[in-house]
Amino acid sequence: MNYAEQRAAAFAELLARLAREPGIPTLTSAGIDAAAGPGVLGLLYTGDPGRSPESWDVCVVLPELLANVPGMRAAILDPAQSAEAAERYGIDKLPALVVLRDGEYIGVIEGMRDWDVYMVALNVLSKAPSQTPPVAGRYPAHSPAARSE
Repeated sequence: MNYAEQRAAAFAELLARLAREPGIPTLTSAGIDAAAGPGVLGLLYTGDPGRSPESWDVCVVLPELLANVPGMRAAILDPAQSAEAAERYGIDKLPALVVLRDGEYIGVIEGMRDWDVYMVALNVLSKAPSQTPPVAGRYPAHSPAARSE
């Protein structure tokens, strides 16, 4: 087993431990809608831990973050699907913690953040109104007409 395979296996074990102990499941992209509602969900997009090493850090602090944001639960998107599914919520950088309420997009925190930044952002997002996700195609530069010019 090469180094990349060892890292991937270790990351898979971390995700399995998160599913067992604090009950943070790993989902496929097909399972997002079912897991999203009702209530507030922090959906962690991790990606390949070799390409986005901050994913390790966010996974480690995620249970503590949840313990400090009343009513929020979490799930982790399958790392193999995170990069492809990132367009759904306009994610530019992995890892990213997408906050949903009753299945509707509230906001996203991209990358690893200091504890205080996470606490403020998650508490604000957990109470914020829903909004349209910044997905590809929303802006004129991404529209089919703009591409054909």
